[in-house]
Amino acid sequence: MKLYQQVDIPNLADLQAAILSIIPTNRKTETDLFYLPIGYYMVLPEFLEMLEILNLTDHVGTVATTVVAPGVSLPIHEDSGDMPWSLNIPCQGCEGTYIAWYKPNIKSTYVDRAEKDTGYYYYPLEACEEIERLDMAGPAIVNIHTPHGVINPTDQTRILTAIRLRNFEL
Repeated sequence: MKLYQQVDIPNLADLQAAILSIIPTNRKTETDLFYLPIGYYMVLPEFLEMLEILNLTDHVGTVATTVVAPGVSLPIHEDSGDMPWSLNIPCQGCEGTYIAWYKPNIKSTYVDRAEKDTGYYYYPLEACEEIERLDMAGPAIVNIHTPHGVINPTDQTRILTAIRLRNFEL
């Protein structure tokens, strides 16, 4: 099973700047996952151009931003929902950070994040074997229905925007 595909976004620096400009300053430092209304993105010319270039205009589901503080790892998890693929766009501090996929040897525990209108399936690290790793310095379409975790071993805050892709297969 393919877990990711790196993609080329010709206007990446402009897209990153545009995305960072709409993220509230107070949301850029603490480890968090949050969703801004899709309309915030759909008025950015750089965002629309990127979708057109990658032929993804009709596949945009939701858009999430993950902020991971320096030295922090997110739990191993599978995202919930009906969109197994996400276009991950590194926006700031992503060099040297990575997403790792795992093969668990136990069943997951569902974690309900009602306050964020989402949830995920959690796996403890000690019950998993790493099977693949991708440096997130560049954009990639990644599988979010295979257990994975985000690791930021750097001294920089990592900000990444994830476009969940509806009715999409890699």
